[in-house]
Amino acid sequence: MEGTIKIKSQKGVGSRFIITIPLRIPRTIVKEETHNTRESFNLPGAVIIFEDNPINANLLRRRLEKFSIKKIFVASNGLEGLEIMQEECFDLVFMDGQMPVLNGIESTKRIREEQVGKNSQEIIIIGLSANSFEEDKILAMKAGMNDYLAKPVTKIDLQNIFLKYF
Repeated sequence: MEGTIKIKSQKGVGSRFIITIPLRIPRTIVKEETHNTRESFNLPGAVIIFEDNPINANLLRRRLEKFSIKKIFVASNGLEGLEIMQEECFDLVFMDGQMPVLNGIESTKRIREEQVGKNSQEIIIIGLSANSFEEDKILAMKAGMNDYLAKPVTKIDLQNIFLKYF
């Protein structure tokens, strides 16, 4: 990379640094890719969102609906989610890490221990957290989650999950 650095200094007054870096401005701005449509990848048939924050749950639900996923359930805590999973079969779980009653780690462990549903070992569980600390991700993966995303979940995040797991 080309550029210059100039320093002007006066004793008792201070120093002035001038850094010049030539940058090229692209002629076109690349927008988020929109060519991935429902036909570009497979989608889960049924999704459950374990999320105690109604705003986060609604945002994720709306993003999923844009992919034409019709069967979406929302549970406001881990215990409620596990009860729903006793009655319905799911392909994909989005699991908040910190919820009241039963947190995401314990809920995931119960799913993997086959305490709910028939296909509990095959269900894809994606951990969600506002904290993207490495320790949280390690705990989530040890509990049995397949992947881990930072909130808020974007359209690109969802596309990547669908491409990776479906």
